[in-house]
Amino acid sequence: MTSVTFAFAYSLSLAGCWRCGRRLVGADPLWTIIAALVLWYGLQVISLPLAAAIGILSPLVVHLVLAGLGLLLLTLRLPTADRPKSPPQTPTPPTWWTILVVAILVWFCIDLVALALHYLHRAPFDGDSLRYHLPIAAAWLQSGDLLATSALYWYYPCSSEMACYGLLSSGGGDVLANWQNLPAMLVFLLAVVRLAEAFGAKRSVSLAVSTLFCLGAHALRRQVFTQENDLFLAAFLLAGLAWLWAPPTRRSRLGWLIPGVALGLAASTKYSGLQYVVLAIGFGALTWRSAAQRHSRGDWLALVLTAIVIGAFPYLRNWFLTGSPFYPLGVTIGPWQVFPDARSGYTIFADIGRTRILPYLGQSETWLLLVRSIRVHVGWLPLLGIPATLLVMRRLPRRGRLAAGGILLGFFVLLVVKPFAAENLPGTLNHLRHGYNPARYSFALQGVLVGMFAAALPLVPLPKRLAAVLGSQVRWLRWSRFGIIRAAGDRVRLLLRQRVTAAVLCCLAALMIVAYLHLPSSRAARQASRIGTYAQIGVELPRTDFFAWYDREIGSREVWAEGLRTYPLLGPDLSNRAVEIPDLLPLIDPSAHLAELPDLLVLSVRCSGPAEPGYGQFTVLDSLVRVSPDWFTVAFADTVIHAYFVHGHRQR
Repeated sequence: MTSVTFAFAYSLSLAGCWRCGRRLVGADPLWTIIAALVLWYGLQVISLPLAAAIGILSPLVVHLVLAGLGLLLLTLRLPTADRPKSPPQTPTPPTWWTILVVAILVWFCIDLVALALHYLHRAPFDGDSLRYHLPIAAAWLQSGDLLATSALYWYYPCSSEMACYGLLSSGGGDVLANWQNLPAMLVFLLAVVRLAEAFGAKRSVSLAVSTLFCLGAHALRRQVFTQENDLFLAAFLLAGLAWLWAPPTRRSRLGWLIPGVALGLAASTKYSGLQYVVLAIGFGALTWRSAAQRHSRGDWLALVLTAIVIGAFPYLRNWFLTGSPFYPLGVTIGPWQVFPDARSGYTIFADIGRTRILPYLGQSETWLLLVRSIRVHVGWLPLLGIPATLLVMRRLPRRGRLAAGGILLGFFVLLVVKPFAAENLPGTLNHLRHGYNPARYSFALQGVLVGMFAAALPLVPLPKRLAAVLGSQVRWLRWSRFGIIRAAGDRVRLLLRQRVTAAVLCCLAALMIVAYLHLPSSRAARQASRIGTYAQIGVELPRTDFFAWYDREIGSREVWAEGLRTYPLLGPDLSNRAVEIPDLLPLIDPSAHLAELPDLLVLSVRCSGPAEPGYGQFTVLDSLVRVSPDWFTVAFADTVIHAYFVHGHRQR
């Protein structure tokens, strides 16, 4: 039953968002896709608090709320956005550049589909996803409460985890979890295209450059099929920023709900997302001339209020539960402490100031490592965008130069003050040397630089001889051969505009989803992948038989784990219960803490990363076992993991 409601709710809501986006944005297909996906994610995020407000947070209720919102968008009478009139154009033969752009787009689509099919049967595998992104969503699913605090990092801003909750509630376990960021990738790509056009690039050039960037950016591609939220943040931030710089419509105030939803999603993805959104709105509202002239204060007010409605939940939740919206961080203004600071009890925040890039900017090695991070994990295009920015800014009006320069500088400042961008072991620069963290924390900055590069490319004239040679290679192509494809595309577009056809397609999509969720081979493949993926604690460690023993002997009993990403313990169907305990637990007096615990299983995992303290040793829980052996009974032990039953207090 749950899989049926899930499939129809998601299909119906996507159809409603497509209709709403097409009417609010106008004829531009790129903006229509961006608007539809932004609204779709917005509906998923807002459906959870609405279901919780009803008093029942369950997959079925969330699906019904989502379906109701989608049906509302399908039946709502909306004004049609202004569509600029353009003179009729006669078909022209395709140029070599058009064919190249089409080839790059086809290459990108084939590559993305191949990756999607590869990861569809694979269990979630990313380290951060297993540690806190997935456990947060699983805690909501198991407890039926958005205020659940059983996940170790429950207090993080959670819009991407809300989207993940919907996929986990599909009735098929985590079969669709690896597809969470796939639509966000499309939003990111098209938002970069729109930014490039706002800087003066032609659509064909911006499409080619942006697609090549997404194909070559390894850090970006790595996040598409994980539950990490850096791509999620950058996609919606750039979508909102593109609207601020070049709005697609003039008179539809309802259209300003779309960038409001996008920026609200970005603000509630990470604490740093709120800083990015404030920066984007500030420069967009104050310095971009076209937006200030075309739209009234009411438009900006609609945008800000929508962003607050979409993005306020995690901050209100933290404020309600802890007294600080930014828990465990506090806010101090001068001598006054506005919100309490709870960092003293969290070792991860103990030396947060030294984990940033900023303290090391005076060293030449830091700049070389930053450049290497972008070059290795993303590619050359963002670096080429730095000199390209100087060419593009010469063409922009004064306020446009101020806006673009302010955004680029602001995004760079937010990168260098981002915690843990340089290291997590103070003094080692281990994250900066590895390069992945600076690359993923700067996706938004990279998107703007790629847009600048696309806008600057036509300013550098290609040699005429090269253009002539390339043009001569495609003279055999005739527009008549492309006429069949174009006519077929027109027929498909006409068919999709009919509501009956759209309803039939939604039903077929829903039935396909339901059929796949119930394939026995899918669950078996994910179970096998889950056992193999357990080595996320380190590729240096041998495989363990722990999961076979765990599923046979433990099942749904509660498990506490230290030094382990707990999500694999939940199982593909999320029926087991596992909680990750902080590293502080072994330091607590056993007589004061363990005596209060019920019978449960505690896991101690061998440290596997060469950069981790205690590499090759088991976590400090084992030292507590040696000190107080009568509190523990060995349940399982191999070269990777030690498992203990904690029930010694009942024997005393």
